Amino acid sequence: MPLNFFIAFAYKVTTSQRAAFRASLPDWAQTEGFNLEARTYNHNVTKDQMRLIMPDAEEMEQRRKAVSNLTQSSERFYGSGIKEPL
Repeated sequence: MPLNFFIAFAYKVTTSQRAAFRASLPDWAQTEGFNLEARTYNHNVTKDQMRLIMPDAEEMEQRRKAVSNLTQSSERFYGSGIKEPL
């Protein structure tokens, strides 16, 4: 799911706020997919309790950059080719 969905849920963005909210986000927050997994033993968790465990937008951006950097690093490594010893 795009990051904008998680942010909207975490901050209770209302229907009337949605257009302004989306306009304030960078394109990647509306297009790049993220997976968010959380588990609890309590089966009676409220939406407000779920919101408390959601990472904030800054943390999600840091994770996105880390994954992007890791992908770029591995592409440079694999793209360099293997050289035979002299």
